[in-house]
Amino acid sequence: MTITIDVLAKVELSLALAGESGAQTVADSGVEFEFIFGVATEGLSSFELALKGKKEGEHCTLTVPAAEANEYFGHHFSLLKQVLSLQTVPETIHLNIHVLSVKEAESREIVQSIARAAASCSCGGSCGCD
Repeated sequence: MTITIDVLAKVELSLALAGESGAQTVADSGVEFEFIFGVATEGLSSFELALKGKKEGEHCTLTVPAAEANEYFGHHFSLLKQVLSLQTVPETIHLNIHVLSVKEAESREIVQSIARAAASCSCGGSCGCD
């Protein structure tokens, strides 16, 4: 049985920034990003909604204006900036995503993820909460 991305799934992605032409600007294999889907106190972010229902092996590309990035990525934004080594956010973020795995999360992982999400105010770190 293939698990799709849904609430409380453990999701592992490979992420790569791309230029407007679609050419990747981070290592071709991308960088790994892992999270528990749907644990934020404010509900699903637009980023999570774009991933909902995807399966292991699927790809997608997201294009997000910098002005909307905090709201779009929600509580994931601060960590995404770190993982992608973004010192400054480009005017438009073009993000190539490859779903590496989707698994059932362990109870311990869910609790830890909820605690981290609750400690963040979803500003992406712009208020100094991180």
